[in-house]
Formats: sequence, C-alpha cells, structure tokens
Amino acid sequence: MVLSTATDRLLAEKLADPQMELNEEESIALLNHCVMQGEKNAQRIEGKDMTIVMGNTGAGKSTFVNWLGGCQMECKSPQEAKELYDVAVMKPVVVVKEGSKCRVVAPIGHAKKSETFLPQVANGICDCPGFVDNRGAEINIANAVNIRMALEAAMSVRIVVLVDYNSLGINRDAGISDMLEICTHLFGSQEAMMAHKNSLLIGITKAPPDAELPSVVNYI
Repeated sequence: MVLSTATDRLLAEKLADPQMELNEEESIALLNHCVMQGEKNAQRIEGKDMTIVMGNTGAGKSTFVNWLGGCQMECKSPQEAKELYDVAVMKPVVVVKEGSKCRVVAPIGHAKKSETFLPQVANGICDCPGFVDNRGAEINIANAVNIRMALEAAMSVRIVVLVDYNSLGINRDAGISDMLEICTHLFGSQEAMMAHKNSLLIGITKAPPDAELPSVVNYI
C-alpha cells in the first residue's frame, strides 16, 4: 500500500512536470503503475463493442465523448469559463450541462493542457490521450501499450479520429500527418488500415458554419 501511495504521488508530480527526471527505479515503477491501470481498463473492455476516440489535444475528443455518451451539453462564455474553471479562453466553450441525466464520461480540458493522460473507458467509449501529448517517456510508452491493449481486448472496434479544422494547413498539416502515422501504427500497416477503412471515421471539429464539407474532404 505504501508503494502504491508513493507511486501515485510520483505520477502526480510527473504529470505536473513532464520534464522531471526520474531514476531507473522510479521510471520502472511509474511505467508499471500506468500499464496496470491500462490493464484494468482493458478488462472492462474485454468482449465488448467499443468506439475508440483519438486525435490531437484540443481537437474536442472529450467533448465529443461526453456528447456521444448521452450527456446534455451547453455553451459557456469566456467570462463564465473563467469564473467556473479558472481558465482564460477567447471563445465560448462547450461543457456538460449541470444536472445532465448522464454523468460526465470524461473530464474536459479547457486549457491547452489535456485532462486525459490514460485511456478513459465508459459506456462503450474509450477516450484516448492526444496524439502529441508529451507527459514523459514513461507515460507516453504506457499510453501506447494501453491503447493497444484496449483495441485487442474489445470484441469489435470503431475508431473515430478527430481533427481540429483550425489545424488544417498549419505546420505543413502536422495534425493530419500525426493522425495518419498513429493510425498506421495501430493497424500495423497502411495496407491493414485500408482493409479496415470501414471501421475508421475521420471527424472535423470546430469548423465554421460556412465551411464546405466537399472542400475539406478533398483537402484531406
């Protein structure tokens, strides 16, 4: 029990400071701790039909997961977000409505820092950490292992990859490149990914009302 408490404390410190250096013993303990949490998630997924939601931090994964899970959603103004969540934002944010009949499926991060550091499982949905989240080697490795375990444990998997509309055309479309690389690794190869393309859905989030879907599809 003491070891578990110490490891939990170490995990919290690492999440607060991903650049924190660990000795070999701490690194192994943290990696094992995170993988064990992933194994518990995999047990909850085993034999079930799952929807896996992936994408970069800020793409709206957790917001989408809560909506998909049946939560009632509402918009909050930047001022309300500051008062409620103590975060500074320039645009309205979408949150789970207070009193929603469905409880929160996954915590929503309204700052630049993701709230998801391990795959979150609820109601047949798995909310994965962001593609480019960097929480240190131990947590990054554990996440890769945990996502793979979740995929292998499920009876069937549908993968939803979310891309922020505002990221298109930025940094040579790094967001799309990250998406393709991660999906290729998940499926094992480009050929395997194409063979299972009917199980893969790409969603564009935060698109303006006047965005033309055919143009976005052709661009991607």
